[in-house]
Parts: sequence; structure tokens; C-alpha cells
Amino acid sequence: MTPSTNLFDIIHSLTASEKRYFKIFSSTHVIGTKNNYEKLFNAYSELPANEPYDEAAFKKKLSGKSWAKNFAVEKKFLEEILMKAMRAYNAEKSAEGALNDIIANVHFLYNKGLLQAATKELKKGIELGEELENLPGLIILYQLKLNLTRVTQTAADIKTANEDLEAETRILKMLDTERKLVHARRKIYNLYISGQLKKNMPDAKKLVTELELLEGSHPLTYKARMSLFFLRAMVAEKEGRYADAMQQYEQANAIWKKNELKLGESYSNLRMILSNYLACAHYAERFDVYPAIIDQIENLPIENISDEADTFLVAKGARLLYVLNNPAKTNSEKLIFEIEQGLKKFHLQLPRHQMIYLRTNVCMLHFQVQNYSSLVDALNNTYAVIGRDEKMKLLLSELKFLEIMTHFSLKNYDLLDYQLRNTDRWLHEHELNEPFSDILLKTFPTMRTKSQFLAIKDELQTIECSPNFQAVKALVLEWMQNNIPINFAKTLNGKSSANRSAQPNQ
Repeated sequence: MTPSTNLFDIIHSLTASEKRYFKIFSSTHVIGTKNNYEKLFNAYSELPANEPYDEAAFKKKLSGKSWAKNFAVEKKFLEEILMKAMRAYNAEKSAEGALNDIIANVHFLYNKGLLQAATKELKKGIELGEELENLPGLIILYQLKLNLTRVTQTAADIKTANEDLEAETRILKMLDTERKLVHARRKIYNLYISGQLKKNMPDAKKLVTELELLEGSHPLTYKARMSLFFLRAMVAEKEGRYADAMQQYEQANAIWKKNELKLGESYSNLRMILSNYLACAHYAERFDVYPAIIDQIENLPIENISDEADTFLVAKGARLLYVLNNPAKTNSEKLIFEIEQGLKKFHLQLPRHQMIYLRTNVCMLHFQVQNYSSLVDALNNTYAVIGRDEKMKLLLSELKFLEIMTHFSLKNYDLLDYQLRNTDRWLHEHELNEPFSDILLKTFPTMRTKSQFLAIKDELQTIECSPNFQAVKALVLEWMQNNIPINFAKTLNGKSSANRSAQPNQ
């Protein structure tokens, strides 16, 4: 999302209810007979959502409109009023927003000297704050209550002041514990996603043990308990204790269901819990749990386009993994079509690396069902998203071998010859070559008979691989086992078919 496309992207990400709210909100900010920014909003809304936004062309289209003369000014004002409207929209929907409104009401009534009304609002706010476990909000409310006590100084108020101070001390301790756990969760998560958690495992386990001691000292908030579950799960997963990690996510799921939206939680957090559970189930090869969890994810309420995109990513990604491990269970063509449609629809919402891995698994499914012609297009699409990203070079090496096997299966022998040389050069340039890849790339062109094919397969099977090449080795050997050629009449010097070659960005 570039600065020039910000407003276009925001407007086209709005749900129907958000657009309706903006129209109502903007009607209270009328300048003249109709707001220019509302006209600009409508003009943006009429642009095709699935086509790239061209601001120069858009301004040219509006050049005849008198209200669009100051385009830059109107655009800036529209963006400001739109964000203001969406803040109000989200505040009205959330329980947290309701508590903030009560705090604002107490401030107003206190400043006006309406102490009885302020006390009534305070009582309502403290009840809601306790229910939501909103500790920062509760601290503010108790401080306001103590301020009221200093003004009224009745005997009853003075008596309860000590109780209020004790309550404030209890909340401060709970908040301190909650923040420690949330901070630790973020710290461990950063190590987790950066691949450094295994290296720092002794320190991570020591931290978790120390934090578990806090669990017995006083009650933990929902947020603190969730953080502890996630900490334990991440450590267990990195130690290969996938069943233990799944158990932690099961407990997190149970607590979420018990509290549901009472604590201001959104369904996106439950979606994250279920997604992590599926990831551990994948490592544990527990694909039997996939169907029920996927159905649960797909039936969660959708609150906005981000939720819709997350649901697509988690549910379709999980279905794809399930099909790859249970090929006879699902209509693969339908699933691939739904994924391609979703990738187009949610290209703004989905993280790039997630799109890459989703596209890679689509390639794997094409390969598994031997739909090689479609696989060439899928490889091209995946290469286009990866581009020249050096962080993806291991994945690229896997895709290159996938392409070699595809051209061999399609009998694109001249393209195969090019791809063998290209892959060999690329692996050496990136220092990824090793005995397995060297032997495979050199012996592929020599295969003329079925016996040669089988001999090369047997030789490759005995070669030790680094962890980087284990996935490639497994893929190649499985393909060779399942695709033993019957006829080697054509050689690599033969004519190619008319199929297109997938060319990665070098």
C-alpha cells in the first residue's frame, strides 16, 4: 500500500456496514448541500476494486467536476474524516470503548461538580472494568474514586477509601504480572519467528519456570493466562513435543470459549489459537484433527475484511495440507480454484510470505495429482511473488527441482536441458550445491533406459543430505518411485512439446 493508493485501499477494504456508518457519520458534518469529501468517497467506491489504482487517471476522470478542483485538499480531508468515523464505529462496537466512555463521563461530571452522578457512573465503570479485566481502566477509575472521597469526606467514604487503596494495590500487582507475561510472550515469539528459540532454549525455559511461579501468588487475568499457554506451547513445539504444545492450545481454546467476548476478545484471537493448534498437529502428523478444526474456523463470525482474509488463509491453507496428506479426500481442482480466487481478493491483506507458502503448496498439489501443465503456470505465479528475495533461496531450490521433474514428465527435453544447467549454476552461485544435487543434475541427462533410471534412484537414496536438502531429496525420490518411465525413446536432445517453461527471476 503506497501513499497514493492508501485511500483507495482503505475504501475498498470497508465492509457494507462500515460504509453505511460512514455515510451516516458524514451527514453530521455537512458543508453546503453536500460534502465534497462524500462525493470523492463515492467516486473512489465506483472504481473497480480488482484493478490497480492509477491516481493520474482518476484525477483526469474528475477534472470536469467543480468539487474536485482542490483534489489534494479534499483527499486529505476525506482520509481524516474517514479514519475518525472508523474510530467511532469500532469504539461503539467494543466493550473497551464502552469503558472508555464511562471514564470520560466521570471526568465530565466530576469537573462539573455533579458528584452524585459521577459516583453512580464510577460504580458502573468499576463493575464493567472487573468484568473485562481491564486493569489500566480500573486503576484510573479507582484513582477517580479516591479523588471523589477527598472532596466529599463523608464517614462512609473515608471507611471505604482504605478498601479502595487495597483494591488498587491488588490491581497493580495483577497488572505487573500481566505485563511481565505479555512481554515474555513477545520476547519468546520474536526468538521463535527469527529461528533463534532453539539456540536460546535454556534461557527460555528458565523464564517460563520463573513466570509459572507467579501463577500461584495471585489470580492471573485472562490475558496473562493466555500468554502463559502460548509460552509453554512455543517452547514445547521447538523441543519437538508437539502433543504437549497441542494440549496448551486446547486449554487456550477452552478458556476462550468460557469467556467468549466478555473480555473484549475478538474472534481473530481464537482463529490464531486454532491456527497454531493445526500447525502443531501438522508436525505431529495428526491430520485426523484437521476437518473438525477447519470447520470451526470457517464457522467463526466475520467482523471485517481482515477476518475474512485470515479465515481464508488459515482454513484454505489447512485444507491444502490435509489434501496433500490425504489425496483422495477432497476435490483438488475446486480447492485450487478457491485458493486462486482468494489470493486475488485478499492480495492487500495477506502477508507476502504467507502468499508464497500458500502458492508453493498449490504447486505441490498440482505435482501430486500429476497436473503438470497447470503446475507450470503455478510455478510462474510463485516465482513472480518471490522475486529476488534472498531469504527464499531454500524454497526456490525446492521449486527448481520441482520444475525439473515437471519438464521431464512433460517430455520438454530441451527446456529440461536448460533448466538442469540453470539450476546447477544457481545452486553454485548461492553455495547451496551438495553431493545429492550435483549427482542428480549430472546424471539426469544420461538417463536413456529404465534400468539407468532405477540405478540413479538407488544411488541418490544412499547419499546423505544436509537438513536444507532433506525436503528436496524426499520429493525427488518419491517422484522417481511413482513415475518410473516405460519408454525412454526420446532423449534430452529430442523435440520439446509446446508447454511453457516456468522462468524464475534470477
